[in-house]
Amino acid sequence: MASTGSPGSTSANGVAAWQRTLDDTVAALRAALDHNLCSVVLYGSAARGDFVPSVSDLNVLIVLDESGPTTHEALAGVLRSRPEVDAFAIGRPGLLRTARAFPAKFAAIRRTGRTVYGPDLLADVPRFPALERFAAEQALRNVRLRLVYNFIRRGGDPPSYTRFALGFVPALHSACNTALELEDQTIPRGREAQAALYASVFGVEAGVLRELAQLKQKPQPLSAARVSATHARLFALVMGALVWAERRWPV
Repeated sequence: MASTGSPGSTSANGVAAWQRTLDDTVAALRAALDHNLCSVVLYGSAARGDFVPSVSDLNVLIVLDESGPTTHEALAGVLRSRPEVDAFAIGRPGLLRTARAFPAKFAAIRRTGRTVYGPDLLADVPRFPALERFAAEQALRNVRLRLVYNFIRRGGDPPSYTRFALGFVPALHSACNTALELEDQTIPRGREAQAALYASVFGVEAGVLRELAQLKQKPQPLSAARVSATHARLFALVMGALVWAERRWPV
C-alpha cells in the first residue's frame, strides 16, 4: 500500500492538520495498548490527498495482537475524545477472514491506504477478486432496493422524500466508485467530476446528482412533480450502473 497524495489542508508551517491529529492518535494508542498494538493503517480521504477539514473523517484501521473487552476499553479511552478519527479495530488472528468477509472494504483500503505504524500486515493478505465483485454488485443492488423502497414509502411526502434523496447521494457515489475502481477506473476528486464519469462510463444522464448537490446547499422540499422526476432519473442512473456491472461480471 502507498500514499496517493499530499494533504488537502496545511497549516502555516506546512504540517497538515490531520497529520498532527494522526500522530497524536498513534502516540496515544501506543501508550494505551503497548505491545498489543500491531499496526495502524491510514486510508480514505487523508491518504488520497482530498481531506476536507471539518467535513472528512480521519479513517484508520487498527490491527491488534489480541482484541477483547479490556483492549476495547483502552481503545475507547483514546478514541472517544477524538471524534474526528473514524477507526475500526480487528484482531490479527482474524485479519484474513475479516478481509475475506469484507472484500470491497479491504480492496479500498489497499488502494488508498498506507501503514503509519508497525508492519504492513495487509501485504500478506491475499485478494479475493470474485468476492470483491460480488460485494460491489451487492452494494449497487442495495442502492437500487433503497431507492425503490423509499420512493414507494415516502414519495407521497415531498419533504420526507427530499431528505431521503439528499442522504442517498453519498451511498450512490460510494457504490458506483467501488464498482468502477474494481475495473481500474481512476475516480476523480469532487462529486461533479464523478457524476461526469458515471455519465461517460455507464452511458446515463447524471445531472440529477449535480441538482441534488445544489439543493443540499439551500435545502427546500421538492415539488410532487420533481419527486417523481428525481426518482426516475436516479433509478435510470442506478440501472445504468447495474447493467454495466452485469456485462462485466457474468454469473
